[in-house]
Amino acid sequence: MRTAATMMLGFVLTAIVAAADIWDKPFAEWSVKDAEKVMTDSPWAGKASITHNRIGTNLGTVPDWDLIVSVRSARPYQQAVLRQQIGTAGIPTPEQTARLAEGNAHYVVVISGIPRAFFAQAAAIAKAATLKRAHKEPLKVRDASVLLFDRNGNQVAPEPPPARGAGGAPPGAGGFGGFGEDKSGITATLFLGFPKDDPITADEGDVELSTVISFYNVSRKFKPKDMTVNGVLAF
Repeated sequence: MRTAATMMLGFVLTAIVAAADIWDKPFAEWSVKDAEKVMTDSPWAGKASITHNRIGTNLGTVPDWDLIVSVRSARPYQQAVLRQQIGTAGIPTPEQTARLAEGNAHYVVVISGIPRAFFAQAAAIAKAATLKRAHKEPLKVRDASVLLFDRNGNQVAPEPPPARGAGGAPPGAGGFGGFGEDKSGITATLFLGFPKDDPITADEGDVELSTVISFYNVSRKFKPKDMTVNGVLAF
């Protein structure tokens, strides 16, 4: 009987450990795979929702852009980047640890995976971007920048913008719901800085990044209550 009870307790403890989120572990225990999850599928990052910005019929399907929206000013995201840089067994240098502790002057929200054809529209995309809040005024972008990266994550220099297609959409961008024709693997990453004048708090409702790319609404909701680490909001 005692053996059965011990086995049951062990099973329960194993289930609890298995259910724990990666980001609940100490950073020193993160693997590179753990870091990848934090950067792509966690309270601080995930796929964007894409919907039609226009009203009407026969609009076609929305493009299958693989857009990831992430809160890169959040400490867990920055720790994930560092873990990828130094590897699973790596130990941060004092300088790297100090940079983590510095924090950011702005909330930095990033949209990655934007088709390269929209690189020239980055300023318009940034201007349309807001952080919507449940019972407060939305935060508007204070500064922005855009970079191009290849499929391996290496930064590449921008090229002259292509001629515009019908309806104002760059060719190959899927402007009317079609699939992009650019097979280079090069995409744009848009960095958006939002002010902290009216700080986001852990007890407020969803915070939603919203913008427009071509004819499509792009958004991603974040839940501050799920973004706390040791009782402190990481946004």
